[in-house]
Amino acid sequence: MQRQISQIPAIQITCINKPNRNSDHEAIENLGRGVEKWPQQTVVTAIDYRTHRFYTLVNGVRAWLETRQGRYRRYVQTVADKKWQNNLLHLPECP
Repeated sequence: MQRQISQIPAIQITCINKPNRNSDHEAIENLGRGVEKWPQQTVVTAIDYRTHRFYTLVNGVRAWLETRQGRYRRYVQTVADKKWQNNLLHLPECP
């Protein structure tokens, strides 16, 4: 039996780690909130298996993270108003 979306814990992502913030070719390595952070593939697995939901809050707009299939692996990207966006790149670096 699948869990109802409202029953899945939601976590706000407030920061990311990326080796080179300005590179379009390097992926986000970690996503987090404060001092707590997770590797991107852990977040992908949590979303795909519906154990957790993740979202960003940028300029007062909540955008949910969803997974996408890239050329080599799955990754996360935000969706707001049914539009794929890259709100994660607006977040500061995690400590």
